[in-house]
Amino acid sequence: MDVELIIKLSICIMGSVLTYICVINLCNYFHVDEKEVVKRLIAVKNHDFKGNKPNNNNFTTAKSNFQFKVFSKIFKNIKIVEKIKALLEQADIPWQVDTFVIVSIVLGLIPLVLALIFTPLLIVVCIAGLFGPFLYAKYKIKKRTQLFTQQLPDALDLLCNALRAGHSLFSAFEVIVNEMPNPISKVFKILTDEIALGIDARDAMRSLQRMVPGSVDLRFFTTVVILQREIGGNLIKLLEILAGTIRERFKMIGQLKAQTMQARLSGIIVSVIPPIICVVLFIMAPEYMDYLTNHIWGKIALGVSIVLMIIGYFVINKITDIEI
Repeated sequence: MDVELIIKLSICIMGSVLTYICVINLCNYFHVDEKEVVKRLIAVKNHDFKGNKPNNNNFTTAKSNFQFKVFSKIFKNIKIVEKIKALLEQADIPWQVDTFVIVSIVLGLIPLVLALIFTPLLIVVCIAGLFGPFLYAKYKIKKRTQLFTQQLPDALDLLCNALRAGHSLFSAFEVIVNEMPNPISKVFKILTDEIALGIDARDAMRSLQRMVPGSVDLRFFTTVVILQREIGGNLIKLLEILAGTIRERFKMIGQLKAQTMQARLSGIIVSVIPPIICVVLFIMAPEYMDYLTNHIWGKIALGVSIVLMIIGYFVINKITDIEI
């Protein structure tokens, strides 16, 4: 069979699978699965709240881990499934676990097929495609955590005003849900839903940390609320102090970013200049790059240099990323 035909068939099959998965997940994003809703309501109805606590504190957000039933039997007892599910929840990506795995495999297989046919250099693209969805989820978690932390002081001010106006703590949380934008409104919506369904307020507050695990300020907030409910004290005053502390921390972070800008810019320049030089040499003097592309040792040197360049970029970013 013709090699070109094999390539076209492989790309068509993988593209069809990706298209189908994207369409299914878009449909699930805009339409609530009635079976899942009924299943959760039955679980709530059959639960004995008098003697026992709910076994699963996050059943208000629970949904099937798998889009396709065949994968539910294969991956049912694998521990990494729960980790992937938590990763998707924290990134607020409306995918099932099997969809995430399939997309990762397909994005890794397409460059692998092309690498086997054309050039081994595409193996780097294969690795990038395989871990691309994971890195994208991590990026979404980081951005979501930053946005949540930026919104938290305003939410605390709104919470204090609601408490001064005579609202209970639960109804004050609902004010945040109704008045604040995403992602903080969505996180507090899960909190209010869990409390409304009978979960203990302490456990519901702890579940907030599961939704945004990277936010240190959220851990301070949950600790303050839990201690105030158990020991007592002026909750409004505590929340005002916490909001002021968070705003001061933002100022210090801005100052540190300004002071470390030169080092971060150096990392970007060092990472960008070598690929630009390679492209220019390929265009203007391809004979200089002949050894790197047509000899095994040149290919090895090129691959090692790419890996070291990526490692250097992440090391510089890690050095300049100072946590407060």
